[in-house]
Amino acid sequence: MACHWRHPVPEYPLSADNVHTQLAHVAGLQRTVQHREKDFLLDVFEPRPARSVAEREGLVS
Repeated sequence: MACHWRHPVPEYPLSADNVHTQLAHVAGLQRTVQHREKDFLLDVFEPRPARSVAEREGLVS
């Protein structure tokens, strides 16, 4: 999970949008949840290939 403040912070080398863009390109990870607000970004990443709860529980194929 990654959650970052979207407003500028002089001490931070990257913006929230840049961090989350880079995380989305990490090999082996897949974004499964994304929440965007004016103030913050929240993403959930899982190992590829991410499976839904129903898939993991054998309820669907």
